[in-house]
Amino acid sequence: MAMTRRDMWKRGAAACLGSAAAFLPARADGPQDYGRYFRLPAAGPSGSPVLEDAPKSIVEDGRIATGLFKTPVRHMNLLDSRILHGKATCWLGLPRLLEWIGAGMAHPDWYFGFIIVDAKSAHLSVLYGYNRKTGALFSHDSLGPSRQVRVAESLWNDSTRVEKSGFSMSVLHRLEKGFHQVSIDIKESAQGPPVRGNLTWHEDLEKTQPLVMMSQLDGLHFVYNHKAQMPIEGSMKIGGEEAVFDPLRDLANLGEVRSHSGLKNHYNWFNFGGFNREGRVVGLNALSSRQRPEHSWTENCMWVGDTLSMVGPVHFEVDPRNIMQPWRAYDKAGRVDVTFHPEGGKSIMLGFLGRYHQKCGCFRGTLIDDAGEHHEVTDYYGCAESMAVF
Repeated sequence: MAMTRRDMWKRGAAACLGSAAAFLPARADGPQDYGRYFRLPAAGPSGSPVLEDAPKSIVEDGRIATGLFKTPVRHMNLLDSRILHGKATCWLGLPRLLEWIGAGMAHPDWYFGFIIVDAKSAHLSVLYGYNRKTGALFSHDSLGPSRQVRVAESLWNDSTRVEKSGFSMSVLHRLEKGFHQVSIDIKESAQGPPVRGNLTWHEDLEKTQPLVMMSQLDGLHFVYNHKAQMPIEGSMKIGGEEAVFDPLRDLANLGEVRSHSGLKNHYNWFNFGGFNREGRVVGLNALSSRQRPEHSWTENCMWVGDTLSMVGPVHFEVDPRNIMQPWRAYDKAGRVDVTFHPEGGKSIMLGFLGRYHQKCGCFRGTLIDDAGEHHEVTDYYGCAESMAVF
């Protein structure tokens, strides 16, 4: 029997939105044991994160290096950690380690969502496009065995790709030279029109400070994040229409994530960016998650030009019963107060198991950076997610 699109998404969600750690929980006997599994990060006098040089390898002597790093880590040898013991899946075939590369790409007429997920026992790859002029949405979704995908170990000089008949997406990572080269070739199907694209995401580390953070979550769970706002150039052909990107106007929000976490997952997330009147990039990454202990550092940050400002806990107001109503994110210090106005995107309803929404739309509000400078957010385009599983 042919698998319906809904069935495919449910299978993909079960495989790719959580890990087997929920069935085989990773625990330490007490806080004193965490030092066997994690290397403590550098911190300032107030306990806030301090930018430090990235380690050559994320795991040394079985311990995962946590911290806020100046550059992406070159050697992501997570299977060498005492937590994973060289095993990316458990005996049930469920993933213990999830790795993915994704980006949202904003254009005046289109918004594209791109992701390649390696769940070790399976993969989920998606390219969706939202037409901002007409409100039409297409989504090319691919689910299959993990051998069909490869997620780069390092974004310095490696590649990420999915190759199937009629569905090809690849990223040639060249951080050494300050860019990622993207190639897309997807045939027309019941899911949407043919899409072909050749794009360049510019991530020049001389001109921008990405968010690069390895965080300990609850118990012995962890997540590595590499996020950046990247000028984008090139073109995408969608059927008979073409979207040409201008690197002085359009941004892609890179997401490199490597995670070992539980199936129970509740979070809300914003990520957006735009160019202000002076031509500087202004952007925000904000997350509220139940998996992060109260004392844990957040990945909340804002980009202004070539600087990165870290932000404390951010609170979200989202109505799960009416997801197309505006969402709000703010912090108690008054540095973040933005409202998201959803326009289009995807939703996955898993019944009693939970729900997942990813929407694109405009952001409006105010940001205050570490220097105390106020930045007005005026219809910057980006992405928001709300997830509740179990």
